Amino acid sequence: MYVDQSASTVTVKLAAEYFHNVAWKTATEGSLLSVVIPFFNSDVRPLAARLIALSTKAGVAVPLIFVDDGSPTQEFNRQLWPILQSSHSPCQLAVLQRNAGRAKVRNFLSKLATTPYLLYLDADMWPDEEDFLQRYLDWIRDGHVDVIYGGRSARKVVLTGVDHELHRLMTVRREALPASVRRHSPAYHFYSCNFVVRRELLADFPLNEDFKGWGWEDCEWAARVAERCTIRHEDNTASHLGLLTASQLMMKYDESVANFALVLRLRPELVKDTALFRVARLIRLAGLAGAVRVAARWMAESEALPFSTRMRGLMFYKAALYAKVVGNDAH
Repeated sequence: MYVDQSASTVTVKLAAEYFHNVAWKTATEGSLLSVVIPFFNSDVRPLAARLIALSTKAGVAVPLIFVDDGSPTQEFNRQLWPILQSSHSPCQLAVLQRNAGRAKVRNFLSKLATTPYLLYLDADMWPDEEDFLQRYLDWIRDGHVDVIYGGRSARKVVLTGVDHELHRLMTVRREALPASVRRHSPAYHFYSCNFVVRRELLADFPLNEDFKGWGWEDCEWAARVAERCTIRHEDNTASHLGLLTASQLMMKYDESVANFALVLRLRPELVKDTALFRVARLIRLAGLAGAVRVAARWMAESEALPFSTRMRGLMFYKAALYAKVVGNDAH
């Protein structure tokens, strides 16, 4: 591993070390699209190898930029670097000294890339098709592109069994929607796990760094962008490999309360027509938040219940958490 001293000229607010392979110096000029991947405390070597192979299939230089978002150990970036270093694709690795969080690290990535378009992929996503990169490149070449969301799936999950089946079914039924359905509500059905964006647009519309932790920052960003630009939905999916247990999902919901309050304040139109908001308000008005949380947790974690009932339990748990921020005067 060696430090790229020239990268110190990048104007960013986050302390980091920068590393690049030999191809980075010779192959990035003229590239249309960079793939940018933030990761935290996770092994992204398989994803790196997959993206390098897809870049080779596309027949053009597609720069790959990985950012270690302040992992507590150097183990993962040290294991990743040999793969990036030996690749014929241009690769860069940035290692942040401290965890920046989901919004800030994505803004940081937009400063590192120099290509006209960026493809954001979450570290736990897996491109489903062999022409995954080629499809995005073709759409970019066909004409003006602001944002393209390719969608997510559960086609190639690696965490199987009863502990993760609930989340897999939730992904299939609620998140892995075809583009034809997502287009009816482009901002609401947007996720930041697999999307292409024009780099200049992201400079004008950075993610709101007031969102901390998990949830809602991508939805709020999409609502702002949709007021002036087109969020295009296509079928170019990546599988969500990072499935969680019911208990882990509820921990994520616990983390998201402040972000839900923020999106409710900034973009109430995004949530006030949803079943989640209506149920949260009813729970608040009835003063049953505590009781519903206990009952909903039991429903979600009980493996004896049907998966459909357990999914309702997760929804009621989230609604009970959000009840404390919806306000009795919400409309």
